[in-house]
Amino acid sequence: MDNIIDAARTGVVAGATWGAITAAWEAKPIAGQQTGALVFSTARTIATNAGKLGLVAAVFASAKEVSEGVRGTDDPVNSFIGGCAAGSLAGFKSGKAGLGVGACLGVGAVAAIAATGNRHTDTEQAVCKFFILCINIDTAYFRE
Repeated sequence: MDNIIDAARTGVVAGATWGAITAAWEAKPIAGQQTGALVFSTARTIATNAGKLGLVAAVFASAKEVSEGVRGTDDPVNSFIGGCAAGSLAGFKSGKAGLGVGACLGVGAVAAIAATGNRHTDTEQAVCKFFILCINIDTAYFRE
């Protein structure tokens, strides 16, 4: 359970950081625009990204822990299952099965490769979060 909470916490921090970068990059203040509206928009962008990346990280860690408990072994297959579960959120959110399958296989493969090369959970989670972040940039999954 601690791994899941740690993963969610790390995902929230990474998502908030990405949200802050996105908000700063996309902010288009207009002369005469209310400062409050701009602050609210920025806060919403940060909170939305923090929540979504936190959810992805928690799903990854949860699926990995369940797989490890059911299979009784700690190996890269558990990381693949966790990555697949996290990646499939993209398809679930968008309603596109192809995106979900592709993201499942892509994130799962990256997580398994990271687990093979380095047996540290933090590294696996960081790689998966980076891959999810790339999906965030390249698709409209995380956008309203």
